[in-house]
Amino acid sequence: MFVLLAVATAFAQPDWNLVSHQRADIISRGATTDKMARDVGMAEQFVGVATLETSLANLEAQGLTSGASRVQAWSGHFWPKYQGGLAARWADPAFPRTDWGAAEGYVQNFPWDRSYRDLLSPAEKYDLVTGFAPNEAGSLTAHQWNLGRREYVTTATVATWQGICHGWSPASLFLSQPVRPVYVNGPQGQILFSVDDIKALGSLYWANGSYRTVYAGWRCNESEPEVDPDGRVLPPKCFDVNPADWHLVLSHMIAARGESFIIDAENGTQVWNKPVMDFRFEFFDVADYNRKSTRFRNVIRERSRLGRLRYANYRSAETVWVVGVRSIVTFGDGQPAGVHTPDRKVLTFTYDLELAADFRVLGGEWRDGKHPDFLWRPEYQDRPSSEGDQVANDVSRLGTPSWRRAAQRSNARGVPLKALVDYLYQQSSY
Repeated sequence: MFVLLAVATAFAQPDWNLVSHQRADIISRGATTDKMARDVGMAEQFVGVATLETSLANLEAQGLTSGASRVQAWSGHFWPKYQGGLAARWADPAFPRTDWGAAEGYVQNFPWDRSYRDLLSPAEKYDLVTGFAPNEAGSLTAHQWNLGRREYVTTATVATWQGICHGWSPASLFLSQPVRPVYVNGPQGQILFSVDDIKALGSLYWANGSYRTVYAGWRCNESEPEVDPDGRVLPPKCFDVNPADWHLVLSHMIAARGESFIIDAENGTQVWNKPVMDFRFEFFDVADYNRKSTRFRNVIRERSRLGRLRYANYRSAETVWVVGVRSIVTFGDGQPAGVHTPDRKVLTFTYDLELAADFRVLGGEWRDGKHPDFLWRPEYQDRPSSEGDQVANDVSRLGTPSWRRAAQRSNARGVPLKALVDYLYQQSSY
């Protein structure tokens, strides 16, 4: 699964030095109960244009009611924290996989220098070629084990859903799919990086490297948010991304541009990041759920003739028409390390769209609790970086003091060095 991967990232306390201006703006508006004021311009910010085509008639005429991303994401593991993250010896059949303490104890009992090299974890292999002993302070392996240490010491467990799906998802879109293992020479001799090791390091690079992002929507931190008599959630942030923005982003990003983006696929306290691969819209009559069509005019309803339609109190004052939409979305999903068959999942998100007299999209309402929390993507041309990237970049000199110094600086934040990640992907990809 994914947590981005099944990975979760806490966004409640953003680092304002790293967060993009779009996300900072969204966070600042997140508490208002005025849906129209809160969501204005969010889809435009996400797509990156001053104005969007918002007429359902024009979107339909342009064939933007379905589409697919040009890049199809490769499946990868979310490297859960409760198994040690990238310090997990995934290829070792004896490695414990159900408890952080048992996993860490196994590595303590069978340290890297008394273990078969090919069965070491991605972090241990990375440390060996960059000049570290995996069990020493400052190593990437130590960083990965420390992620779950406090939680385990405090509660005797580590949440099973936390990982780096927020790294796998963009990595699967912006890094070429690894297809063959790569041998790397380092101070400890030749180290074999498997396809899964390479995917892991690329995912961690995207999970923890610094780069700017664009967001739409909010993260809901409530497992059971308050609802009104119609079942509509009342906390503003748990309304999540506006259905109108969701509809327009799909039309413009996927259908018009062929560009993927990433969603938190489930509303609630956990975060499961997944890259969107394709979609199609199916319209339905909000007064007769069984009347459906691929053309919105066939099932549209005039608001004034609907009586007290569900969520009536939350509709835009300009609303003249209302139409129901099912967005059937395919997204890339994660696979355990060692499984290389691409995985795909399909979800259907159902909502109403509020339309002006000329069929412009004004807003929308979710029809049930199953919908994305938020959407995000890297800003165009922005890629991860770390403090150590400027120190060493000659892969032929791996293991020298300059590489060790660079790795130590980047390991503090759990970021593999860009030069080594790039080399591994270049050697492993077609």
